[in-house]
Amino acid sequence: MLNNFTSFLDQAGLRNYTVTFLAGDASPRKYYRIATSNNTYVLMDSPLLESNDHFTAISETLNTAGFSAPKVLFRTSELLLLEDLGDCTFTFMLKHHPEQRDDLYRLATQTTLELSTKLTDQPQSVPFYTLEKFLEGVTTFLDWYYPETQGHQASQSARQSFLELWTHLYHEFQALPQGIMLRDFHVDNLIYLENRPDTQACGLLDFQDACWGPAVYDFLSLVDDVRLDLPDLLIDQCWAHYLRAFPTLNKSLAQKLSVSRLTRILGVFVRLAKRDGKPHYLNHIPRIWKIMERNFQNPDLVDIKGWFASNITSSQGERCVNQAMILAAGMGKRLQPLTLTTPKPLIKLKGKPLIQYALDRLKSMTKIVVNTHYLADQIHTYLANKNVIISHENSLLETGGGVLNALHHFRQDPILCLNSDIWWQENQGNILEELMSTWDDAFMDVLLVLVQKENTLNFAGLGDFTWDGKTLTPAFRENDTAPYVYTGIQILHPRAFLDEKFRAFSLVEIYKKAAKQNRLKAIILNGKWSDIGTPQALEKLQEMDLSHYFLEEEK
Repeated sequence: MLNNFTSFLDQAGLRNYTVTFLAGDASPRKYYRIATSNNTYVLMDSPLLESNDHFTAISETLNTAGFSAPKVLFRTSELLLLEDLGDCTFTFMLKHHPEQRDDLYRLATQTTLELSTKLTDQPQSVPFYTLEKFLEGVTTFLDWYYPETQGHQASQSARQSFLELWTHLYHEFQALPQGIMLRDFHVDNLIYLENRPDTQACGLLDFQDACWGPAVYDFLSLVDDVRLDLPDLLIDQCWAHYLRAFPTLNKSLAQKLSVSRLTRILGVFVRLAKRDGKPHYLNHIPRIWKIMERNFQNPDLVDIKGWFASNITSSQGERCVNQAMILAAGMGKRLQPLTLTTPKPLIKLKGKPLIQYALDRLKSMTKIVVNTHYLADQIHTYLANKNVIISHENSLLETGGGVLNALHHFRQDPILCLNSDIWWQENQGNILEELMSTWDDAFMDVLLVLVQKENTLNFAGLGDFTWDGKTLTPAFRENDTAPYVYTGIQILHPRAFLDEKFRAFSLVEIYKKAAKQNRLKAIILNGKWSDIGTPQALEKLQEMDLSHYFLEEEK
C-alpha cells in the first residue's frame, strides 16, 4: 500500500514527506496525514469509488457556498489528497475547553441553519433522499439489531407493519423544509477553525453520503448525538436557536425523523460489531435507547412507540425484569486442581453442574445469555440443547467487560445477573422475586443482593459494602469493618455502561459510578450464602444436606 501512496503522492507533486496514520471510521475508509517541510495534507484511502465521486462533488458544492469543507487537491479512483483542516474537532474542544461548549453548539446549530438558507436549490451533486434509500436505512434494524437481541428473525407480520409504518412516515417527512442533509453531522465530524469567520469556523467532514431531503436531519444528528451525553438545558437552547429560524417547524414530525435515524443506527452499530469486528460501537446502544425514550415522551410519537412496544419489548404480566445473564467465563483458578480440565460452571455439586443451578433459578426468564471463555467448548456442548445465547470472549474480559460485551443481546431493559459459582438458601421467600419486585427503574441503575458476613459459609475475607440503611458504599475488601458481602446476584440496567469502552474491567467500576450518582441500591438476603471458589468450599457443601435447595420438580 505504501508503494501505491508513493506513486500517488509523486503524481500530486509532493516530495520529502512523512506519512502518519490518523484514523479509520465506520466505513472501510482510512485517513493519513502527509507532512512536508512547509505544509500538511490528508490522504483519504477509500475503496468506495462512487462515494469518492460524491465526496469530491459535494466538497466543491460546500466550498462554493461558503462553507469550510476539505478541498480535494488531487485524486485518483481510490485515493484523494485533501486540504488538512487540523485536529481540533469539536470533540477535542469539548474535552479540553469545556467552557466553550455552549459557543460550539451555537456555532454548530447556526451552521445547520445556514446549510438550509444558503443552499436553497438542489445541487446536481446531491441526490434526492428517496424512499428506497430511507427504507434501506431503517430496515438495517430488522436485519441486524432485531435478530441479535430477540434471538430470531422478525416475523413477516412484524416486518410488514414496520415497513408500512416507516413508508407512511417518509411521506409525512416531505412536509418538513427540504434542503441538504450531510447525514453525519456530529461533534466528531466538526472541526473548529478558530481563525475563520462566522460559520466558516465550523469545518465539515464526512459528507460523502449527503442527500437532499428534510433539512432538519443534521440538526437532529447534533442534538440527538448517539456518542455523547448532552445536558437537557443545552438541547433546549439548541432547539430554541433552531426554531427561531424555523418557527413553524413541526417539532413532533422532526422527532419522528430523529427516531428513524436512531433506528437505522441501532442496526448499523450491531452490523459493525458482528460483521466488521468493531465491537466498540455497541457501547453507544444504551445511549441510543435513552434518546429514543426521551423522544417517545412526546405523545405524538405513539405510533412508533407502539411498534417497538409490541415487537421489541416483551414482558411477563407486569414484570419488568425478564432477561438474565449468567457469568461463566472465569478461569476458576482458586478451584484448581478441579478446574484444570473442567470449567468451573461444569463442576458438580451433588451430581449437578453448578451452572444448572443458575439455569433452574432463571427458568422464568424469556432470555438467558451465558458468557464463556475458559474451556468454552465444554460449556457450549453442555448448553447446546438449552434455550440460551452464548456470548463468547476470545480474551477474558472480567465481569464488567463480559457484561458490556453481551449487552447487544439484550433489550434496553434491566438484566438479572447471576454468578455461576454461588449457593444460597433463603430462610423464607424467594430472593430473586424480591429483587425483581424491588427494582425501580426511576431510581436505580444497579440493585445488588448482599448478605451479612455472619450469614456466609466458607467466607473469611473482608466485606464488600458498608450500609447505614440509606447510603451504600463499596468497600470491596479494603475495609475490614464492612459488614456486607456481595452475593453475585444483581440487576443491572444497560444504561449503567454508558461511555464504557470495550475492555477488560470489573463490575466494581460500575458499582462505584452508580454509587456516586446515588443509583446503586441493595436488598439483604435473609438466609445463608456461599461462594464455591475453592475445593474446600465445594467439599463442605457436598457434605451438607441440600435437598431443600433443589427445585420442586427435581426432588
